[in-house]
Amino acid sequence: MIHKDHNETAQKLLVAAGEVFATSGYEAATIRQITDRAHVNLAAVNYYYGDKSNLYREVLRWVFQRRFENLRVRCGTGPADHRLRCYIEAMLLPHGVDDWPWQRAITIRALANEVLPPFRTEISNMVRPIHELLREIVNDMTHGALDELQLELATHNVQNMCLRWRNRARLIEALSPQLQTLDEQAIVEAIFQMASGGLQQLYRPRGTSARRRPRQQERNARIA
Repeated sequence: MIHKDHNETAQKLLVAAGEVFATSGYEAATIRQITDRAHVNLAAVNYYYGDKSNLYREVLRWVFQRRFENLRVRCGTGPADHRLRCYIEAMLLPHGVDDWPWQRAITIRALANEVLPPFRTEISNMVRPIHELLREIVNDMTHGALDELQLELATHNVQNMCLRWRNRARLIEALSPQLQTLDEQAIVEAIFQMASGGLQQLYRPRGTSARRRPRQQERNARIA
C-alpha cells in the first residue's frame, strides 16, 4: 500500500522506519538503522522528512489513517451488533486492519505512551477518528439512550477489552495459562458477548427497569 504523496524512496523509508520503530521504540531507533534497512543514503531522511521526529510522525499518521480506513470499510455499515463484532475481530485477529505486520507493534507502543510527551497530543488526534467510529457503534447498540459521559465511558470500556487482549497477551497467558487453549475466534466471541451484553444492560426501554423484568417473566410463566 503506497502512500500517494511519496515516491519509491520515500516509501521505502516509511516502511523501514515503521519496522525499526516497532522493534526498537522511538528513542532507541537510529537513522542509520532505518536507512540501512531501506537501502538509501542518510541524506534521504533529511530530504523527505526533515528528521527522525518528523519521520516518526509520518509513520504514525500513515498507520492510523490506514487503520481507520480499513475499519470504516469493515465496520461502517450494517446492523449495530454486526458492526461491533467486526470491530472486535479487526482489533484482535492478526492483520485484521493492518497492511504490514509491524503496524500492530508500533500501534501498541504509541498507545502505551512509550514516546516523548510532544507526540502524545498528536497521537490522540490520530486515534480520534477510530474512537469516533466505535462511539457511533456503541451509540447505535444502545439506541442513543446514553448521555455523553455514559457513551464515552462505554466506548472506552469496549476498546479497553480489545486492547487488553491484544496488548497484554503474555501477561494473560502467565496469569491464566488455561486460556492458551482458546483460539482467536473464541476470544473474539467472548469479548463480543461481554460487550454486547453490557451495552444491552445500559439500554432499557422507557418504563422498564432491571428489577421489573424478572417479575414480568414470572407472570408470563404463570399465565403459560
